[in-house]
Amino acid sequence: MAVPVWKSALAIFYGGTAEEILFRLFLMTLLVWITLSVIYGWLYWKKGLESAMIAHFSTDIVLHMLIPHVIAPLLI
Repeated sequence: MAVPVWKSALAIFYGGTAEEILFRLFLMTLLVWITLSVIYGWLYWKKGLESAMIAHFSTDIVLHMLIPHVIAPLLI
């Protein structure tokens, strides 16, 4: 028995949307947040406060300046 076209289209739309929201928005954000807390904590522990601050500053430059204002326009 064949599946109706509308059910297949709904499954495609729902699967892509739900997976992206669950995995990219929530899970990946959580993993990145945990990883950066661990990296900055390790830097603070091994190299001192200044190293952790410089790493955090460098990450913010990449995330808030380079990606949205330099890299993203090149991809559009």
